[in-house]
Amino acid sequence: MTGLERNADLVIMSCYAPLFGHEDRWQWRPDLIWFDNLQSYGSANYYVQQVFSLNRGDVVLPVEVSGQEPPSSQQPGLYVTSSRDSEKDEIIVKVVNSAAQPATAEVKIEGIKRVSSKSTVTVLAAGSLTDENSLAEPRKIAPVTSRLKDADVSFPRTFPPYSLSVLRLRVRD
Repeated sequence: MTGLERNADLVIMSCYAPLFGHEDRWQWRPDLIWFDNLQSYGSANYYVQQVFSLNRGDVVLPVEVSGQEPPSSQQPGLYVTSSRDSEKDEIIVKVVNSAAQPATAEVKIEGIKRVSSKSTVTVLAAGSLTDENSLAEPRKIAPVTSRLKDADVSFPRTFPPYSLSVLRLRVRD
């Protein structure tokens, strides 16, 4: 999804499929929303879609990751995209850590004089690649939003393993 967002000038729409799966009768297992006759829950992929849809900017900003090999299917690492929400005066940085270990990176925002202490971070992470939501644990993997205490124009940030982090940096020019 970070690749889709970085290429927003070329990719007009995207869609997740398959959408619904009944707990007792399903054809394949990557469905977005699961249900039985009484309840439903979203998969981890549901929350990824939700986090991306709730954190959209109107201008894609350039982003650079240096000091490590680019991630690929063979080499885990950090996938990053950045955009600006002009209405809320925020810079949105999305970071996916596809590695099994935490990754620390220096976040640097150029062209901004100050970042507000009201900035937030939303993290969607799993303890392992086999973790999944279920009727018994519908929010085992779900986004958690908190205040970003160390936000500034430059600050270190450690991204948990197998995670999606969204930094919403309130900027003040």
